[in-house]
Amino acid sequence: MGEKTQDSFSRMDGSFRILSICDDEGLRHSRELLLTSEGYSTLSVRSDVVLSREQAQEFDAVLICRSVAPRKGLELTEMLERYNPAIQIMCIGPVENADDVDYRLPVLRGPQVFLDEVNKMRRSVAARKALNAGG
Repeated sequence: MGEKTQDSFSRMDGSFRILSICDDEGLRHSRELLLTSEGYSTLSVRSDVVLSREQAQEFDAVLICRSVAPRKGLELTEMLERYNPAIQIMCIGPVENADDVDYRLPVLRGPQVFLDEVNKMRRSVAARKALNAGG
């Protein structure tokens, strides 16, 4: 499967959209397959992706892999929160050493925990959208 381009952002469909950021090609591909098989609209990219404010606002959630350098993960988190304050961001994968604990994000371990947390994020976003639509 080839790397997706920025043009792919505008073609996403589905009600819950996930941006998965990972610098390990194998993990990036396997997470995208897992999320897609669970019915999520997913775009998987490397951490050097350049997002516009409009592109960042297309996503409900972002998953940042621990394969992304901690400093880059923080930069991405700050940029995404600035562009889309309602976005939910989570870090996934094992913490290899104490220097990797620079993220302010929860860390998920294992595929079932991962899917459980993604489902919680989806429900939270759906509840917030329903509240905003009703109020």
